[in-house]
Amino acid sequence: RLFEGPHVPDNVGQSSKVATCTMTRKKVIANLKETCHALEERKASLESIINALELEEANEVAEKVANAGADDGDDTKVMETDGSEDI
Repeated sequence: RLFEGPHVPDNVGQSSKVATCTMTRKKVIANLKETCHALEERKASLESIINALELEEANEVAEKVANAGADDGDDTKVMETDGSEDI
């Protein structure tokens, strides 16, 4: 009774129901090939995202290193003295 009525989506059914259509071996193979192709596309997309993120991170690290090198040389101020001591 839980799986009947308007509160249950159409795709929910009893587990005791037997599938009404059986797939042939050719259909199963075709479905598996289609799924494999979709997964390959998804994998390529994920690899592209990973590569972009790694490149972005490498650029950030290089920028930090460049900024650290620039900070060491440019901002150093040397106080000039005439050689006498202040007392």
